[in-house]
Amino acid sequence: SLDARSDIFSLGCVLYFMCTGRKPFHGDDILSTLLAVANEQPFPIRKLNPAIPHDLVERIAAMMSKHPNDRLK
Repeated sequence: SLDARSDIFSLGCVLYFMCTGRKPFHGDDILSTLLAVANEQPFPIRKLNPAIPHDLVERIAAMMSKHPNDRLK
């Protein structure tokens, strides 16, 4: 079901992009991108931008958890 946790996931994706300059999930078309969102983990932020503080990386990862109950509240 959709609720505020969906918005938290979306905000995590925006923050990921702001920190790395890359989208967290990639695909050749819409379907493959949606499958990546459902099944893949984004490339580690600090490998793309080591200047990002560890605490922020952890918060973004929590926001983008595949399990809605594990997302930040």
